[in-house]
Amino acid sequence: MSKQKILVFVDWFVPGFKAGGPIKSCNHLIQHLKSEFDFYVITRDTDYTETVAYLSVKSNEWNDCGDGLKVYYFSKDRLNSTQMKKVVAGVDFDFAYVNGMYSFSFSILPLMIFRDAKSNVIVASRGMLGAGAINVFPLKKKVFLFIAKVLGLYKQVVFHATNEDEKLDIKQYIGKNTKVKVAPNLSDPNSITPFDVKLKEPESLKLVSVARISPEKNLKYCFEVLQGVKGDVSFDVYGPIYSKKYWSLCEKEIAKLGDNVKVTYKGVLEGSEVVATLKSYDMLFMPTLGENFGHTILESFLAGRPVLISDRTPWKNLNTESTGFDLPLSEPESFTKVLNELVEIDDSEFQNLAKSAYQKGLDYVNDKEQVEQNKQLFLKT
Repeated sequence: MSKQKILVFVDWFVPGFKAGGPIKSCNHLIQHLKSEFDFYVITRDTDYTETVAYLSVKSNEWNDCGDGLKVYYFSKDRLNSTQMKKVVAGVDFDFAYVNGMYSFSFSILPLMIFRDAKSNVIVASRGMLGAGAINVFPLKKKVFLFIAKVLGLYKQVVFHATNEDEKLDIKQYIGKNTKVKVAPNLSDPNSITPFDVKLKEPESLKLVSVARISPEKNLKYCFEVLQGVKGDVSFDVYGPIYSKKYWSLCEKEIAKLGDNVKVTYKGVLEGSEVVATLKSYDMLFMPTLGENFGHTILESFLAGRPVLISDRTPWKNLNTESTGFDLPLSEPESFTKVLNELVEIDDSEFQNLAKSAYQKGLDYVNDKEQVEQNKQLFLKT
């Protein structure tokens, strides 16, 4: 029996990595399911924030990546509705899988091409309807969603939510009768590495952030709460600077830090390097405004490192599990208090946190039911 064909639309895809979570979410799903489905991915030939095309791909034609995966990389000068229609017409697909909400070329244009024939179209909102994401340029997004509803842009489509909270967000903004399938994000099938012991130095803390530098990731908040921390603290920041204006605000807060806190911007980290890099630190620090998943959080667990995050992600009750802390952003003093406690803990306590975090990562990766839930996305019901 021939495999079903899934036509995928996504702004950025491998070998790109600077867009972070969206690339990982899409690629991991394909890596887990490509033995049962053939995937045809349509994307750009540049990485996030870049203008130079990938050297390893052929632009404006299908690249056969083997194992049930083909990718069409559009160059900027060819990315228009006419060319998109031609490429789409050349694929006899069973399902279309649209990643994201607001990209004209890869989220809106595909739905316009399909018009009313959308019963086999799945839209992955990728957390873009969560409160943290909506509240970044809220007027612009709410106007778009209103117009989309009037035009019936999402009429008949099925939405992919990664958890029940995201399902509620979809029904709130798209419509209470919207059909939604819930399937969690999948991990990198090759993400498991041995647990590595890292000794924690007394009266010190090595923190790290791996995320794009933009308002929704809330990096500035880190520097605000660090102003009340005592002890020897280092904080290394990795990620593309999406908003120079926001980074400038961050730098103003960094300037207020005491001499005991050292902040270093380390540039962009390739996706394949994240887990190994996290192993060099004591803890991931990421008080995000909202995540529908948070791949870096899972990668921190797989590195055997606890996390300090906001309570606006699916990763809850971390303190009771001894895998980290998920705290409300309305209580910055709680973040400062926890950071001071972490500075003080000895190596024995830290190793208990590290081992618990690693086990949490293993439990997630080894959950086979999650793969089955993602298969159900592409079954007619």
